[in-house]
Amino acid sequence: MIVEVFEAENGLKLNLSDKAMDHIIKGDLSLRPEVKDGFKVIQPILSGGMHTIKGWLNLKSKNNGLVNILNYDHRIHQGWYYARELQNGTIVLRLPKSFYSGKAANITKYPDNYYKSGYLWKTLFPADFDEKKVKETISEALNNIDTEASSEGQIVGYSNFSDPLKTLRVTIQYHGNEIKSAFPSWGQPNTGNNGKAYSHFDNIGFAITASSCNFDDVRDNKESEMSIVYKDFNKIVDITPNVFKERDIVKINAKKYNSNRLKNLLKYAEKINENELIEIKSYLSILEIHKDYLNITKNAYYHMAKKIQSDKFFFNSIHVLENVVDGMRILAFYDLKNSTKYFYEYLETLLHNLVIHDFTDSFLKKRLYSCMLDLVMLLNNKELNEMFINLFCVAPSRREFMREISRDTLLRKRIKLPAHKITSELMIIINPDLNFDIKFIDFIEFVKEAIGETYSIHKQFDDEFRSKIIFEQYSGVNYPLKKMMDDSLKFMSCDDLNYFSIKFVNFIKNVDFDYSNIKDSIKILIRDYCRLQFSHRMRLNLVYKEFWGFEPGEMYLPIDRNLLYTQILKHERIINIQLLENLLDGIADLNDDEDVEELINSFREKIGKEIPPIIDVIPEYILKRYSRKI
Repeated sequence: MIVEVFEAENGLKLNLSDKAMDHIIKGDLSLRPEVKDGFKVIQPILSGGMHTIKGWLNLKSKNNGLVNILNYDHRIHQGWYYARELQNGTIVLRLPKSFYSGKAANITKYPDNYYKSGYLWKTLFPADFDEKKVKETISEALNNIDTEASSEGQIVGYSNFSDPLKTLRVTIQYHGNEIKSAFPSWGQPNTGNNGKAYSHFDNIGFAITASSCNFDDVRDNKESEMSIVYKDFNKIVDITPNVFKERDIVKINAKKYNSNRLKNLLKYAEKINENELIEIKSYLSILEIHKDYLNITKNAYYHMAKKIQSDKFFFNSIHVLENVVDGMRILAFYDLKNSTKYFYEYLETLLHNLVIHDFTDSFLKKRLYSCMLDLVMLLNNKELNEMFINLFCVAPSRREFMREISRDTLLRKRIKLPAHKITSELMIIINPDLNFDIKFIDFIEFVKEAIGETYSIHKQFDDEFRSKIIFEQYSGVNYPLKKMMDDSLKFMSCDDLNYFSIKFVNFIKNVDFDYSNIKDSIKILIRDYCRLQFSHRMRLNLVYKEFWGFEPGEMYLPIDRNLLYTQILKHERIINIQLLENLLDGIADLNDDEDVEELINSFREKIGKEIPPIIDVIPEYILKRYSRKI
């Protein structure tokens, strides 16, 4: 039955049926029989549509095993979802593949290839949308058509101009005169903080931020050992094993500290008794320890700063990430001696459960993953190697390890200007023998490059302005965050920032595995890494856009800001290409598999050429129809 007839500005008349409306509001659900715990069950899955909160909550209510990523524990739950809300109310929602029908999952692949949307992602209308608002939005969008973005069978238009920060970009799919679907486009218009150019950083990034949505999902902490800590933060010392809280405070070069720490933990693991081992395993198994370590540490620095500086046990107890790193090391060393699988089991938990919190966490996770891979290489167990590759390639936090941070650029940016001498830092593109401590200023440089296209595209977001706004986030009432980072970075050496491409290729060339068992995961990794690097190259060009046109020719003295940053941009582009080629060459040497070879060649051809789209803007001819510009 037809529920509404629309006439577009181009004269096209389109009918909206009740079936199409149900497709948009509720989605098309089907039933999939499965066997769980020996019992046959019927699982509702999505076979198409569903672009409202109402439809999503209905699907969610029928699947108790599906929880928010922040609450997800692979030991208990069936799968996780991730959602974030843009400023205009649009919600982007990522569901597990198992909650789609095969056809519905595959449909999301095509737009992902062309940067139109993400694989396994859905876009939902703002929370207050019902049938009436959907119809109003379709009507308005059909009379504000973006002709360049539209094509036969698909109209892209805009609605809700009464509030510039709430303007929606809507995609309407039709066949003949029948509307088949309507939904918010992935790339919402660049008004306020809405603009979101699609890139692979978004597709495989699931950061927990203020805009994340949990839809009233609450983690049950009653049975957690952390429940006593939430009531009295001093109790965190009581649940922390001695080997962690007795750790020496770092007062030397981080590289030397880590070398000494590894030796001490190796000796400890050789002599550990059963009670100590049980205590460490119990501590590491606490979900909050590996899921919320950043928030635990942050809360302590905000509320118990004096105790942190005066109490060594408390200091080490609240640096939970370092406890996780030390815990991994102890389990791996114990397995090495006793042929057990404790590290294997814990690694499986981490790869399933780790989440991304913010830029602080993104930077520190480099250390966690770097140590993790070193330990996998140390054990070099075929089953462990294959498990790591297969789980890492779909891990919700994998982006933070694959995200390349140039150690060489960090060092170049430490050059004091004007410089009257040409140093090796300025000339060597990739120096494998670097040894310097990571400082807060290095973290700031990482954040400056990690800021998304929403901001980078604007002229005022130059290097100086970025520094100013980021430093402001770590000063005043937020100064405890700076102190937290200063202390956390004392553990971190430049080895933790080794390039993923180099580190991973070294790994696959020196460990045992059956290629047939990791082939599918390797294909995922190739695609993810290459598309991340393509996006990273675009971000770098936006970060250093003020230096595009500066051509210094030969080096000159004194070195000024223009020369330094032009050289940095030049080297970053070269590094980007070299790391891509290194990864593809390293994987190509593994096997003569035709499928993988074809994939490698397709991405090799795109190096230096593939450009993800920039943020969508509302066409000028549409804006002119309204009394004020957006």
